[in-house]
Order: sequence, then structure tokens, then C-alpha cells
Amino acid sequence: MNEHVKKGLRDLLGDRCVESGGDLILSPMVEHELVGALRLLREAGGRLSHGVSISRSRMRSVGPIDEKSAVARAEAGVPLSELERSLSPRGLTLGPLSPGAMALELGAFLEGPHAGLRAIPGGRLEGLCLAASALLPDGRVYHSHPSPRRAAGPDLTALLLGGEGRFGLVLAATVRCAVKPEASRTAAFSYPGTAALLSALRGAIADGCWFERARAHRRDERVLLEVTAIGTADGVEGDLATVSQRAFARGGRATGRELPAPEPGEERELSWADLAGEIDSGRALELYRLCGASVIARGAQGGMVLRSGAHWPHPFLFSALAEQIDPTAIFGGPP
Repeated sequence: MNEHVKKGLRDLLGDRCVESGGDLILSPMVEHELVGALRLLREAGGRLSHGVSISRSRMRSVGPIDEKSAVARAEAGVPLSELERSLSPRGLTLGPLSPGAMALELGAFLEGPHAGLRAIPGGRLEGLCLAASALLPDGRVYHSHPSPRRAAGPDLTALLLGGEGRFGLVLAATVRCAVKPEASRTAAFSYPGTAALLSALRGAIADGCWFERARAHRRDERVLLEVTAIGTADGVEGDLATVSQRAFARGGRATGRELPAPEPGEERELSWADLAGEIDSGRALELYRLCGASVIARGAQGGMVLRSGAHWPHPFLFSALAEQIDPTAIFGGPP
């Protein structure tokens, strides 16, 4: 990159344009700074990830928060843990997300492999994002609006979610929240085998039980499951009763044995079939985002790593889209 462009970026961002190891790290604070930085890069034929990276960590304002409709607006650089702390005094929550997800900035959670998804009662995955503002490759700023659930057809937001920033950079989003749980309770069960455990757990999820997390571990000839149910006080009692009934129907029983925490490691998305293999391997697993199709696991060795850049689904399809939407590859180009 020539010195003229570097000077322009430094004039625009001041000490928030930092050179490290020959690369430029840009940290805009507001939307117009990010728009201006992208314009300078475009005019110089530059690309993100080619000696230039953008950090949205300074774009972290929260609000407004609408308690009545349970929605909140936040900028892309807000860590989800910080957003959760802002929601808590209002009696709201983002829902039970994994520790890895909670450590992410909102933009990374929406654009990365999590694709902004969380589990809701009934075993379904629901998008956290109701509407988004994003900077497009041609320099325009796109704004979507919250739509009725029955509105037909996707909008451009669908490409932003899980798109790794190749179709647009999220600037801010309106997120749907949930009522903060008033109660939480943990119970443990022992099963004669992995198939019985997974059948009982999947059945409880389908019944509408809401779990913050679960732990699973094979110990000798038995397989142990620990679940933490959340919700209203009556709802938690009802959910644990459901888990108990399903356990007993499959040869399980309540147990007071403590389950070990998993070894430190990356979170991975597993299908239920893959989860069975991980449990049978004897690894201690901690499970999050339990839904009908998959779970997020800590302690697993297989599955899809939930780290930005670690996986790109359907590369041929997304490569073609990236070429059409970003022909100059200013956002990095096809994967």
C-alpha cells in the first residue's frame, strides 16, 4: 500500500490506525469512519486481509433496549457478555449461549460460524438478529428492518449471517431477547448406555425443556448426564420431571455423582450421531445450544470448529456469490 493511502487513513483515524509487522490495523469508532476507510482502500485497489484488517472493537454502544417488545439495538463491536450485562437489569437475556459465543463480539457472532443462531424451547434454532445495518463492498450502507415472522422471502441479511464478512461488514443489529430466567436447577442421571441417554435427552428437548447446558461422560459401564434447566420456578420443576420420566423409561436413574468438567479446548458443533461417538470415547463433554439437529460441545475432538475462518460451508456456491457481490474482492474475495 502506498504512503499516500496510509496517510489518508491516519488522517481519518488518527492513533486508531496502527501499523504492526507491516500490516495496518484500523479501529474506527463510528460508521462514517469505517465508510471513509473503505472508500480510501477501494480507490487504492486495496483489500481487507491483504495487509489491512478492520477491528470493530471500538464500535460498542448499546441501546435502545425495548423491554416491552424484548428487543435491543447494539453496535457490532459489543461483546455478547457485555450486551448480556446491559440486558440483565431490564429483566432480559440473550438466552443460553456457550462460553465461546458469549466471548465474541456481536458482529463476529453474526458473521462467523455461529451465524447468529441460538436454541429455543422445542429444539429449534432461532436467529438472534431481527435487523442489521451493514457496510457493503461498493461503499453503500444497507439497513434492514424487523419483519413479521410470516413475511415471505429472505433479504440481504441472510447473506451477512455466517458470511464471514465477505458479503458485508455488520455495523449494528437489532436482536431479539428473551425474558431472563428466574430459576435454575441442576440434576444428574445415570443410563445403561449412550443410546438411552441421547434418546432421553433429545426427547426432553423436543418436549420443550429449556437447558442452559448439559454434561455427559461415560464412567465404567454407565453413562452419566447432568442437565441445568432454566426458566420460571414451575417451568424448571416441570422440565426436570420430564427428564426424570424419560430417563426411567430408558433404564436410567437419578444419581448424585458429580460429572467432570471438560478439558480446555475449542468449541465444536456436533451432530447427535457424532456426539454418541464422542461420549463412547470416554471424553468429558459440556454441551450447549442443544437443538433437534446438533449441539455445541466443549471437550470434543471431532465436529466443526466454531472459529472464524475454520470452515466455509458450500465453498463453490459462496465463491460464486462473493464474486458477484464483491467483484473487486475488497472484503477478501471468494474463500
